[in-house]
Amino acid sequence: MESDPNRVQRFVQALSRPLQVIHGTADVRVPISCGERIASWSQQATFVPIEDADHVFQCSSEQRSSAYLEVALQKVTEFLSHE
Repeated sequence: MESDPNRVQRFVQALSRPLQVIHGTADVRVPISCGERIASWSQQATFVPIEDADHVFQCSSEQRSSAYLEVALQKVTEFLSHE
């Protein structure tokens, strides 16, 4: 299978619905600029940084919730309630 480095961009640009991109500002796995770039590919996208959150919102198999995850879930709920 051939890798396509532009497949995510094409997918986002083809969306006909609003998109919300949530990204932790302390994510060391995926730079925040990647989330910002994804959101920039669609005029219907909003970018929501979660201050000080890491890639998994400080959750783990031992800690299944966190204040950062709660903030992210609240943002998702608000986004979906406007749909």
